[in-house]
This record gives sequence, structure tokens and C-alpha cells, in this order.
Amino acid sequence: MNEKKTNNNYFDAAMLSVYVVVLKIFTLPIKVIKNSIKEIRIDEKRQTSLPLLVFNKQFFEALIILCWPIYFLIIIYLFSFDNDFYFNLISKDGWVVFYVCLIIYLTPVAIAISKEISLLFLTIVLKLEDISKNI
Repeated sequence: MNEKKTNNNYFDAAMLSVYVVVLKIFTLPIKVIKNSIKEIRIDEKRQTSLPLLVFNKQFFEALIILCWPIYFLIIIYLFSFDNDFYFNLISKDGWVVFYVCLIIYLTPVAIAISKEISLLFLTIVLKLEDISKNI
């Protein structure tokens, strides 16, 4: 009886970990964007200009989170369905793997840099708008 309960707990823990690792990665960015849209609706009633700033920030963070699972699925697709082409490409030119890994690694960094630049310009525009209202 006790052994059956222990095995059941292991199975429940394994299923929960699969849910968190596989499914939660894809649903988390959607949840982040949905929450930011809800916050925009709430902040529109308050007449503030910050909801757009918050939405852009959360949207870019959701893109950064979503990059890794998308690249993981692309890599699995490339190496599982058409093995001959990609393995021949790798064996002929080993730099291809290096470039692909570099692109995969640097895409979230590029998104984060574009997030910071767009938020910087948006903050400047909002500050200029506030200054023009005070004049």
C-alpha cells in the first residue's frame, strides 16, 4: 500500500515537472501579455500615460521568454525530420553550428537591447509631453 502511494507521488511529480517545463514555457508569455492588457484597461480609467510603457516592457519580456522554446522546437525539427541534409551541412562546414548557436544565444539579447531603446524613447516622449503640459 505504501509502495503504491510512493510510486503515485513520483508519477505526479514527473507529470507536474513536464507541465512546468514544457507547457508553462509557452503559456507564460501569453499570460504576461494578457495581464499587461488588463493593466492598460485599468490604467486608462486613471488617465495616466504609463500603461503604454508597462505594456511595451512586458511585451518585450514575453518575447524574450518565448525565444528559447521556439528555438528549441526549431532545433528538434531540423535534426529529427531531415537528418541527412543538416548532418551533411554540419560535417562540411562546422562553422554553421557555431553561427546557429550564436544566433540562438544572441536573439534574446538583441530583443532586450531593442526593448531598452524603445522604452528610452517612449520615456523621453512622455517626459516631453509632461513638460509641454506644464508650460
